[in-house]
Amino acid sequence: MTDVANDVNVEQMNEMVQSIAHNPLLGKATFHSTSTWMGGSNVRTKLREFALERGEPPDLFGTSRAPNAVEAVLNN
Repeated sequence: MTDVANDVNVEQMNEMVQSIAHNPLLGKATFHSTSTWMGGSNVRTKLREFALERGEPPDLFGTSRAPNAVEAVLNN
């Protein structure tokens, strides 16, 4: 039976950690995104199959079209 915690396969994760400990280059990851300016302070960013929008509130000269970066971090 596979040990799963919080929907993570613990055995598989431990094997990955051991592999990276023996060869740190295996832990290298590259991320890609494409951002498009939508006007004003609004930006749409594509990450893998996801699209995120960022903006600013009126206090920061935005339109509240989308959360700003700080608000997005607070969501995590």
